Amino acid sequence: MYRIIGQMTPIVGLGRTISLANATRPCFHRGFLSPNHLYVQRAIRTHAPKPIKLAFAFDIDGVLVHDNQAIPAGQRVLKFLDGANPLKLSIPYILITNGGGRTEFERATALSSILQHKISPDHLVQSHTVLKSVVDKYHNKGVLVLGGLEGIKDVAHGYGFKHVYTSHDLLRIVPGIWPFSSTSSPSSSSTSTYPDIPYLPKPISAIFVFHDPRDWGRDIQIILDVLRSPPSETEPVELIFTNPDLIWKALHPKPRLGQGAFREAFQGVYRAFYGKQYPYVQFGKPSRDTYVFAEGVLRGMLRKNEEGAKGTDAIWSEIIPLQQVRASFSIMARLIAQPDFFTGASAHGWPSILVRTGVYDPSNGEPAHEPTKIAEDVEEAVMWAWEREYGKQ
Repeated sequence: MYRIIGQMTPIVGLGRTISLANATRPCFHRGFLSPNHLYVQRAIRTHAPKPIKLAFAFDIDGVLVHDNQAIPAGQRVLKFLDGANPLKLSIPYILITNGGGRTEFERATALSSILQHKISPDHLVQSHTVLKSVVDKYHNKGVLVLGGLEGIKDVAHGYGFKHVYTSHDLLRIVPGIWPFSSTSSPSSSSTSTYPDIPYLPKPISAIFVFHDPRDWGRDIQIILDVLRSPPSETEPVELIFTNPDLIWKALHPKPRLGQGAFREAFQGVYRAFYGKQYPYVQFGKPSRDTYVFAEGVLRGMLRKNEEGAKGTDAIWSEIIPLQQVRASFSIMARLIAQPDFFTGASAHGWPSILVRTGVYDPSNGEPAHEPTKIAEDVEEAVMWAWEREYGKQ
């Protein structure tokens, strides 16, 4: 398995770099991954097209995009992977981000415009996309979604959750739940397409922090109230956060507090009340659950290839931007030590490639977690992995 990260996963060529500019048009071949995701099983075939030996998971910022501008190397790589390569293979890939707050379709449309290359929503794994893995458990139960604007309801409903509530809904039902907030405040979005509800049709069984909350005080108060009123004495309310990033880069010259900081703020208040931390599930990079989910998406892509599926060598790659790698891995090192965390894709068994087009700066020392390879950009990274599996073309 390989992983390419913009901050910690660049791809370097073996001996020479293959130009992506001279690639040919795509042709699809099918393949499947070995059941054991940590090892590669090679199937011997006497007649079949070239097996697909690679799959990539890319970080977006610093790998494919920088300051909402396409990185040329990233544009060439996407064409290469979609079939414009010497073997005319369509190589599976996904884009992983800790961003969220909108549907995969909306983000894919925006990225397609920036990259001038069609990005399918199926190729995107946002911070909250992993919540699809718990739809079967909560599809007919009440769930509270926090963060973002009222449009986050569309995302949750799109995943298959039927009974979705927001802070705005609870504030309408019980105005005194947070005395310092107004139901007509910008953060509660008075332009909601959903009608007000006089009561909760289903008790809240789970809380999902989809995106960065706009009103920390209100949402911490609401979480506490919900946790103190579980629908069942035997089944406590499950609390899921989707982005562990303590800080993130915005327009301000100094980093801004992220969802990870909100989580710590809530736990600080909860600990002051009860002397302990409330159990929670953490999704988002570099959590193990996110990489397991991403691996499942890539496996599904391989299964969809209709030709030659029974003889594929399964080797994975993830490409993540340098800036993200340094930010998320170095800043979150103390969080990764928790039992449910792996130290990124490398800990999940994926070789990782750090690219220099992100925020990685060698003058600041080595990356907090050593990548498999460091490359100048995503093109060099992909070419390194390509030549390693298919040889020089």
